[in-house]
Amino acid sequence: MTISSPPHGGRLREAARRFDRPLADWLDLSTGINPCSYPLPPLDIDVWRRLPDDDDELPVIAARYYGVPATARGRARACG
Repeated sequence: MTISSPPHGGRLREAARRFDRPLADWLDLSTGINPCSYPLPPLDIDVWRRLPDDDDELPVIAARYYGVPATARGRARACG
């Protein structure tokens, strides 16, 4: 017996056709993408051209931004 996974994901075009509603009237929550996103300041184009480096102090900057007390920084580690 073969067990297959159920379909998963937006498939908005299929739903729009099936329910006869324009594609623009749908909000796809399957990906967590919101067409009415939080307003962001202009970003330097270089942020889209590379991934963060290990030595760019991103965890320190993020901790400071999110108000993590200095005494708590470094206790929790991400993968690795």
